[in-house]
Amino acid sequence: MTANLLGPALDAPAVAPLGAHHDGAGATFALFSSVAEAVELCLFDESGVETRWSLQQGDGDVWAGYLADARPGQRYGYRVHGPWDPGAGARCNPAKLVLDPLRPRRCRRGHVASRGCRPRAG
Repeated sequence: MTANLLGPALDAPAVAPLGAHHDGAGATFALFSSVAEAVELCLFDESGVETRWSLQQGDGDVWAGYLADARPGQRYGYRVHGPWDPGAGARCNPAKLVLDPLRPRRCRRGHVASRGCRPRAG
């Protein structure tokens, strides 16, 4: 028997723009998937410990949830549950962490990629 590994469900926000959006008290997280059967938001603390929450499926194949107390700079990703059928364009695999395609890219030192981060001079 397979255990249900999905985390507790987050409340669905009234409005869910794609990506992560902080409102001063918490954050809305939203991801599009037309083939997912479930989507989990995964947060990571400083030591790499993962905590998961289930997102709610809304209109237009957008999976979303509101997490109170989420802070800017939080490390997160998604685990997408559903079919694995690459020939049909379905590549769901909850064993893999999906990074938010809308988040700002950062270098290893934490700089936003648009700053043109360069290696330090010797």
